[in-house]
Amino acid sequence: MIANRVSITGLDDVLRTFEQAPAGMQKVVKKCMTSAARKTVRVMKSRTPKRWRGLVGYKVWSSRKIRQIGARMGYYASKGSRRSKNNEPDINRAFDWYKAYWSNYGTLAGRDPQHKFRKPVKPSHYAASGRRKSQAGIRHKNFFEQAISGWENTYVQEFRSQMEKQQLEAFNG
Repeated sequence: MIANRVSITGLDDVLRTFEQAPAGMQKVVKKCMTSAARKTVRVMKSRTPKRWRGLVGYKVWSSRKIRQIGARMGYYASKGSRRSKNNEPDINRAFDWYKAYWSNYGTLAGRDPQHKFRKPVKPSHYAASGRRKSQAGIRHKNFFEQAISGWENTYVQEFRSQMEKQQLEAFNG
């Protein structure tokens, strides 16, 4: 039996690098996802009516439990810890979200027939029906569907360009 002994110099450094790589890669992926979400939201805001642009936002999240990273983009009613100038919560923002929802999908007779509503319009024999000023309601505008059209392409292109940029920085830097 012939014994071959192989000695690799720097093996400890290589193993340490492989152990630490997932944490470093998660930071890179999260940074790229943030950049892609930011660009996608910018495009969504440009397609949104000026009145509702403040509701458009994004959130990039990571879960330690299931080891995933994700991004959400859309219309949000609250911005968490952000407050108004008087250090009071901006409660009008939630009402704006509902106004944007009603403007987008319509109310009463102006409802969007393609959208699935949880509750139907109350019939005329209900008390709420008698208090209505108008039976016609708000006509649906569907600006949300127009704002999100093509978001996948914008997001993926920006994510790829940021990953290539990060790769070049990692290997050349």
